[in-house]
Order: sequence, then C-alpha cells, then structure tokens
Amino acid sequence: ESLAVRLARPDGPPRARVVATARTAELAESRAAIDAVLKLERSGLLQRLPLAPLDEGGTLALVRELSGSAGGELFAQRLQRVTQGNPYFMLETLRFLFDIGELRVEDSGLWSTRYDEETGDHRELPVPPSVQQAVVERVERLGPAARRVLETAALAGDPFTLDDVQPATALTEWDALEGLERALQAQLLLQAEGGYRYVHDLARSALDRALRPERRRLIHLRLAESLDARRAAPARIAAHFEL
Repeated sequence: ESLAVRLARPDGPPRARVVATARTAELAESRAAIDAVLKLERSGLLQRLPLAPLDEGGTLALVRELSGSAGGELFAQRLQRVTQGNPYFMLETLRFLFDIGELRVEDSGLWSTRYDEETGDHRELPVPPSVQQAVVERVERLGPAARRVLETAALAGDPFTLDDVQPATALTEWDALEGLERALQAQLLLQAEGGYRYVHDLARSALDRALRPERRRLIHLRLAESLDARRAAPARIAAHFEL
C-alpha cells in the first residue's frame, strides 16, 4: 500500500494532507499510481484539481504582479507565445533573464528589459538551461522512437506532417507513428492545421540546442531529401540543404 494512501486514511496522522502533481499521460503509465488514485477516490479521500496553462490575461497579470508595473504588455505577449502559458517555463525563463542580466530592476523597483519595446521575434527569448534539461529528460522517458520524431520535428518547422519527418528519422512508418503518438499523448506536440506543431516553442528550442552538430546536419540533409522527393516548396528544400 502506498504512503499516500496510508497518510490519507481517516486513521492516519491528524490533519495530514498529501499534495501531489502528475501529468495525465505519465500518470496513466504507472499501474501503481493509478491503483492508489482509484483507491483514494473510492474512499472519498482524493480531490483532483486540473491545472490549465495561463492564458494571455493570466500571463500579463503574473508579469505585472512580479514586476510591480502597470505595463509589460509586449513582454507578456512574447512570454506567453514562447511558453504557451506553462508556469514552470515562465518562471524559469524570468529567473534566467535576471541571471544573465537581460532583465533588470530599476531604482524605481520596476523591471527593465531590451524586450520591452520591439524585437524581431519572440524566439529571441533564450532557453534557460533548467528548461532544456527538463525537456530533454521528459523526452528521454518517451523512448527512442518519440525522441527521434521530436528531434526531427524540431528542425522541420511548423506545421509538419508525419510524411515530412518519417523518412528523415530512419524509423519504419509504424515506429515513427508510434513515436508521434507518444509525443502527442505527452502533450509535447498537438494537431494543427496542415499537420502537427510543438505545444511550446521553448520545448522545440531546447531539443534543437541539445542536438550535436553532426546529428543536426544529418537531420537537415534527410529532411531536404524527403521534401525534395515529395516536391515540396523549393525554398523550404533549399533552406534544409543549406543548413
């Protein structure tokens, strides 16, 4: 019997409370965890609180609360786009920006950053090492097929199809499909118009940066060949050949 179940029983320690977090997909892969959750639910001792990502309003409110500023709209928009409202990614990005001097506190107590006014692209926000490590570790747990699909998708661009990336992964069609399904189940990818895309651009950037140069070049070459064989847009093919 799990520690959580023992602690939550009425005859357990007085006023004991256990707070646990789990991703839905990862929880479903643990038989012991599922059994514990079902046992607690049947006993009326478990309350589930689904946590959704922050929307644009929530992200702006977080930025204003932390900075003490009444502005920050543009920075909050970029933070929202690059993290898709993932609070962990947001806070780690803010902490990292402070650490590298990109985000400063003025004498007035307000934040100052070179991203306040205009910048070329929200992807200019750097990827914190903690986020990169967390993403890579999460992908590793999905298995080699999912990692190969996700690495290739990180370089393929949005949106991409399974036909775009499968030949470049060197996986069979069935193995590539299984890897794609695991990535979708883990909510690293989502179905979009024209194919699939990453849920978080930070996750894509993290995997891109984790690739060794030799592997990155080989993936670009295989993507170029795959797209060329499928008569894709010449500019897209040329971009991969150049890389």
